[in-house]
Amino acid sequence: MEIMLNHTIVPTKDNVQSAKFYEEIFGFEFIKEWRPFAVVKVNESLTFDFMNKGKFIPYS
Repeated sequence: MEIMLNHTIVPTKDNVQSAKFYEEIFGFEFIKEWRPFAVVKVNESLTFDFMNKGKFIPYS
């Protein structure tokens, strides 16, 4: 069985600023702000969803 990662949440201080930084530095595409996330398209199947640390609740 093949497993494919389609997104990962990245905790940040400023989600939009971080998304735009990745867009500029790595050439990824900043898609949009969606609720607490700033979504960046890495490739056809993967996005980085940047989220402000204050709203991030890690699993224990």
